[in-house]
Amino acid sequence: IAKVKSGCVDSLIKPIIVNPIPFLRLFTLADTLCLGQSATLTAFHSDNLLWSPAALVSCASCDTVVANPTATTLLFATATNSFGCSNKDSSLLKVYAPFTALPIKNPFFICRKDTVRINAGPPDKVIVWSPATDLSSSIVYNPLVFPQINTTYPAMLVDSFGCFSMPVTVDFIVK
Repeated sequence: IAKVKSGCVDSLIKPIIVNPIPFLRLFTLADTLCLGQSATLTAFHSDNLLWSPAALVSCASCDTVVANPTATTLLFATATNSFGCSNKDSSLLKVYAPFTALPIKNPFFICRKDTVRINAGPPDKVIVWSPATDLSSSIVYNPLVFPQINTTYPAMLVDSFGCFSMPVTVDFIVK
């Protein structure tokens, strides 16, 4: 049926249907984990739900899942309604793994009244050297050391989340 509007003939009228996007909000109870720990994730949603990667969660279509990642992982939840519209949300789970702490050189031979810089790593960890005597700083990776007698400097390295720690020692032989 043709309609006349403002002098123009309109021969096609077609209604446009806009379908709603599903509601989806993802919540995690933990987003930083030590290797071996699990995280509980909850999705608040209005329609069918699917988690991915499904192999990392306890249930691929449940509202609340337990994830046991072995490495830092981005998990997705996708809600899809009966119209085929979907909405996606994600959660990044950062996983701290064990590490190995090693001195750069061991033992150090040094002359009395000399100073040398020592190193330990990996450098992305928190470190505390002891004893603090004869060290320029006890909380840096590469302090200056000026021992007057044979000395062993132990250090403890810890990841920034406090999951794993590892000791390291540097021995000084003073000549």
